[in-house]
Amino acid sequence: MATQRRRFSQEFKQEAMQMAKGADLSISQVGKDLGLHTTVLRRWCRE
Repeated sequence: MATQRRRFSQEFKQEAMQMAKGADLSISQVGKDLGLHTTVLRRWCRE
């Protein structure tokens, strides 16, 4: 059975990007804290 794709609100994406850019945490640590893969965070930051 295929897994369902998760969808994130624009507010969640903005908050995650701010955490990744502004905090003293690495992108990988922010991803772990939010349950996201680092590739997803990097893609959001590029967009």
